[in-house]
Amino acid sequence: MAEAKKKTKDKGGRPLAVTPEVVGKLEKAFTVGANITQACDFAGISRDAYYNYCERNEGFTDKVAEWSARTGLRAKYNIHKAIEAEDVDVSKWYLERTDDAFNPKKRAEITGTDGGAVQIEFGWASDE
Repeated sequence: MAEAKKKTKDKGGRPLAVTPEVVGKLEKAFTVGANITQACDFAGISRDAYYNYCERNEGFTDKVAEWSARTGLRAKYNIHKAIEAEDVDVSKWYLERTDDAFNPKKRAEITGTDGGAVQIEFGWASDE
């Protein structure tokens, strides 16, 4: 006689929104620089489900930080490779953004007539 399978008790409750497939989608999204809202939209979950998953899974936020850092690191590496290849335009671009000597501060000034102060008039519209 075949033995009857022992039934496991169903814990009940709603199924988890964040499955391994969803985590994979979150990783893809964060790796390309998505923010939390964009990553959740891409993965098909709500922000609440994301935050609940973060609370229940210790270390997940560290993974998200690691995934998010990949994009910036990859971009920096690409810039480095271009500079090493003596790409003058990339070198200029880099210096303009990182070295104050190559990034002159721009200043805009607004003056009134004949270089004087700007006159501002305001008031309430009348009902007349």
